[in-house]
Formats: sequence, structure tokens, C-alpha cells
Amino acid sequence: MLKDELDSVRDVWNRHRIRRTRHPFHVAGRPDVMYSNPNLYDKSDFRQQVATGDVQFCMQQCTMRSSIHCDADVYELCCEAMAEDNVDVPKTVDEAMNVYLLLRNKVAAAVN
Repeated sequence: MLKDELDSVRDVWNRHRIRRTRHPFHVAGRPDVMYSNPNLYDKSDFRQQVATGDVQFCMQQCTMRSSIHCDADVYELCCEAMAEDNVDVPKTVDEAMNVYLLLRNKVAAAVN
């Protein structure tokens, strides 16, 4: 859900055009094109090639060890709170924010 929202923002951002200004170091153009082809704008390309093995190693190091991405007790408390309040798993960013706020208050009350 969050990835979809970020992808949407990225798409909107990359479709706009950065206008020319009076500043000598400012470059105008479309962000995607500017990033992908810095040589067209007399800029340096600082991207680096990364070995596939390095990427795979990093992915292994970052993989969650279980499907629960937080403390098991907090997860259980949140599931119980959602069931008590008849709250479904959020499908939009706004729903996720509302569920987060609800759960934050419930967890804070349970801890205190």
C-alpha cells in the first residue's frame, strides 16, 4: 500500500518539467530524463554498478525472519484491538493512518 502511494508520487513528480532559472548551476528538464541521462545536461553520472552477489547478500541480511515485522506481543495486542473494534486490515494510506492512530492509542493505554 505504501509502495503504491510512493510510486504514484514518483510518477507525478517525474512527469513535471523543472523550469529554467537565472541561476547558472540550475538545470531544467524532466527529472527522470535528467537522472537517467546526466550527460545530456553536462553533469556527472555518479551511479555505480553493484555485483549481483552483493545485492543478494544484502537482501538475505534484510529479510525478516518471520511474517510478523514487530514484537510478537505488540502484534498480538494490535490484532486483539482490531478485532475488538471490528477494524479490517487497511487498504488505503488514509485507512492505514487511521488504524495506526487507533492502535497507537490502544497500545499506549495498555502499556501505561
